[in-house]
Amino acid sequence: MKRKYPEYGSSRRNRPPSNDGYFYDERPYPVSRQEQDRQRRRRVARRRRQRRRATWAAGCVVIAVVCIALLRFWPDSVTPSSLEDPASQGANGTGQLAGDDALEHVDLTPQSRDSETVLALKELAQEYPQVKKILDEIDSYSEDLIALALKNSEAIDYVVDYPSKKDKRPAIDLSSEAAQNTVPLLLQWDERWGYQEYGSGLIGWTGCGPTCMSMLALYLTGNETWDPASVAHWAEENGYYAEGSGTSWTFMSEGSAHFGLRAEELPLVKQYMINAVEEGRPVVCAMAPGDFTTTGHYIILTGYDENGFTVNDPNSPMRSSQHWSYETLEGQISNLWAFSKA
Repeated sequence: MKRKYPEYGSSRRNRPPSNDGYFYDERPYPVSRQEQDRQRRRRVARRRRQRRRATWAAGCVVIAVVCIALLRFWPDSVTPSSLEDPASQGANGTGQLAGDDALEHVDLTPQSRDSETVLALKELAQEYPQVKKILDEIDSYSEDLIALALKNSEAIDYVVDYPSKKDKRPAIDLSSEAAQNTVPLLLQWDERWGYQEYGSGLIGWTGCGPTCMSMLALYLTGNETWDPASVAHWAEENGYYAEGSGTSWTFMSEGSAHFGLRAEELPLVKQYMINAVEEGRPVVCAMAPGDFTTTGHYIILTGYDENGFTVNDPNSPMRSSQHWSYETLEGQISNLWAFSKA
């Protein structure tokens, strides 16, 4: 009887490969050239798949290492938690802060004393000769002060005078401001209080919140004792300053009661804002990035006429002298409160 061999491609042939991947065939006759070509192509394809798998695995390892490194070394100051107000987390969605006021709202980051910074100061000195003093005594100025001078020309004299006036505490008399019939404009970098510490810096660049509160107290209560320095010290002692972030919104909504004021949170509606200022209730706005800030800042709406809203910006006499339309302000306001005497 003639011996029968298994059909080519039968289950008997489909055993696991052996002999370094070459297929073992029990047939007594040699494999055809076509079959050899097919086997060769399969081996090549298998090796390619193995290489792709190895490459993919190596790529995953590299990505994982990079992600771990980023998570480990990413600074805490830019994590979402640093933007939340510990005193108001989860409360009606108002857990934001107005940041390190003057520095943040003029887009200031501490700069090293490199050739680029020196060159920028030299260029500034061509327009403002007093800046030469900063160049001559550059070691006497912090990076924040230098950055403030470079970014806000209105505060140049405040920066230049820092070494000679930083330790002086002149008498502060705000009686004339308290007697005004309008909200007086106070500047956070006024040399009478701007060199005093507040939070992570000086009132000159971190004190827009206390300066706004001082303006409100002077106008609404006539109490001239609440100058920006006194307000700033009270705010920090009572937890209304978040380190590295700035003055919290709760300072406006709750802390204002300490100064004899009542705060009413307003919706972002033009007519509500107009009604408030026309009733003699100044409106404090927490500003988002835009014309006034790159991160966080406080300003006061003091009035309204056919040209728009009038504003007290504690960091800029120039912006305070302009009118601002509702359409310009609308997209920049994060929150707002109308103030009256308690």
